[in-house]
Amino acid sequence: MTFRIDRAHVRDISLVKPLWKQMVSDYAAAACGAWRVLEPGEAWQRRLQEYLSWINDGSGVIFIATEDLPEGAEASPAVTSAMPLQNGAPASAGSPRTGALPAVGGPATGVLPAVSVGAGRRVVGYAALRFVSPGSTFDTGESHGELESLVVLPERRRRGIGTALLTACRKDLLRREITHWSLLTLACNEAAIALATKAGFSPLMLRMAQRLDDD
Repeated sequence: MTFRIDRAHVRDISLVKPLWKQMVSDYAAAACGAWRVLEPGEAWQRRLQEYLSWINDGSGVIFIATEDLPEGAEASPAVTSAMPLQNGAPASAGSPRTGALPAVGGPATGVLPAVSVGAGRRVVGYAALRFVSPGSTFDTGESHGELESLVVLPERRRRGIGTALLTACRKDLLRREITHWSLLTLACNEAAIALATKAGFSPLMLRMAQRLDDD
C-alpha cells in the first residue's frame, strides 16, 4: 500500500494523538522506573499545545504520512507500538490559526503549503520539526532544525515511511537555507539510533542525567 507525505494543516494535529500517546508509553517502559514519565493523556495535552504554538508562531512544522484506508477499515486504528524519536519540554499554548509559514532561517520560498488530511486516509506516521536559535557555542547560522518527534505505526515500519519523513524535514530545512539539524532520543533506543545513523546523523554531545533523590 502506497503512502504520501504532506505538511500538516493545523486542524489535523489531533490525528497524531494515538501515536504520541503510545510513544510516551514506550518511553515509560524503556525508562524502567528510573524517571517518572507523564501519563500519556497529560503528556499529549502538553505536547498538543507545543505543536499548535510552533505552527502558529512559525517556529515549526509537522509532516504527516498517510495512506488510503482499506475498504471497511477504521479511520483511526489503535496503535500498539511506535518507534520514538522525541525531544522537548512543555511550552506555552497557542491559539490555532491556519496558513502560518515559518519565517526563520532565511526565505521560505518553495516551502510546501499545509494541506488537510482528506477523508478515506489514515495517519501512519509523523515528524515534528522545530526551528531553534543556535545558542552561544556552535556556529550553525541564524537557526538550526531540531527533530522533536518521529513516529511510525509498527505495522508500517521498514517500508520507507520514517526515511521519507526525515527526507521531507531535510528538504524543508534546505528550502529555508537552514544547514544544520539535530535530534535527541533515549540512549537505550537502539532502533531510533540506527534509523538516525542511517539518515546521516552522528553523535555530537552526550546528555547525562541524575535523580537527586536517588542517593
